[in-house]
Amino acid sequence: MVNITIKPEHIIINPMDPEVISKIQAKNFMEKSIHKCNSPYQKINVVENFLGRFLVFDNFPQAGIIKNELYSGNLPYINYFFLSCLLNPKIKNVLMLGMGTGNFAVSLSELLPDLEKFDLVDLDYKVYSIAKKYFDFKENSKIKVHIQDAVEFVKNSKTKYDLIILDIGNSKGIPLSFLTEEFISETSSLLNENGIMISNVFSSHEFNSDKNVIFKSTLKTYKNVFNDIMLIPVIYGDYLINKVFYELEGIVQDSISVLLFSSKDKISISKEELINRARELQQKSNIQDIEKLDKFAEDLLTEEINTDNFKPFKEAYKNDPEFNNDTVKNYLLLN
Repeated sequence: MVNITIKPEHIIINPMDPEVISKIQAKNFMEKSIHKCNSPYQKINVVENFLGRFLVFDNFPQAGIIKNELYSGNLPYINYFFLSCLLNPKIKNVLMLGMGTGNFAVSLSELLPDLEKFDLVDLDYKVYSIAKKYFDFKENSKIKVHIQDAVEFVKNSKTKYDLIILDIGNSKGIPLSFLTEEFISETSSLLNENGIMISNVFSSHEFNSDKNVIFKSTLKTYKNVFNDIMLIPVIYGDYLINKVFYELEGIVQDSISVLLFSSKDKISISKEELINRARELQQKSNIQDIEKLDKFAEDLLTEEINTDNFKPFKEAYKNDPEFNNDTVKNYLLLN
């Protein structure tokens, strides 16, 4: 059985401009490490610089808090998860696979007056302890952390959720186990009838290109499980990162996170209505993380993505010797 991880090089169609690479590499953040440790799964570093405090796995930033005059708060992609409040303001039960700093769970609980239960699942106990010590995370009567493998948690859970967030990856990419139709289907079985699942997946900026194999196969997988999917690429979020960290504008790199909002029911909302609801929520709440929520809502993709020529991700591929990190893109193309 092969262990496949979907890596950035599987996603990228257009390589980064060498001049941009030079500018990024030349940037000096004057970083200092305030905590280092090794867990059974990764090397963990908590670093501080003039932009904030960040949680780093194997030299790759995974989460953190930015403090800048242009933008302050979570790594921007996280804030797209708050759009779930606009689709269902009466969410009671939430499951999040992948913990990060835990800050999102605290902020979301403040936005959801009907919230009863927020389960956070992470494999690494040291991530949990670091979140408490260095990012002020606190469990409470509603928010509970489970130190457990996400696959096992999903398999054994008896709870039904209104919202499930899948945000699992590591410094190398996304393990195949969290992309397969079998795992997505089993996770979806934990949703209530009108529940929504948000998944952080990756794409090229050329969303509809037939070269965008990994994204189209991922979307095909979700289409096999769900009846409706809303796609929101983190275009504004990437703009903020590139502007704040590197003083760069435009598309800096070809790979981009895309949030899939999936439901077995119909997600009936237009881009205009989503933006209007975001602005209404911003007026009612003083939570810093949603100050620019209307900008995130503007990224809703209205283009139809054709996935007819692509295979979904399947667990059985792991047993096929022809399926490996080098062949994954060709393997997923239908002849």
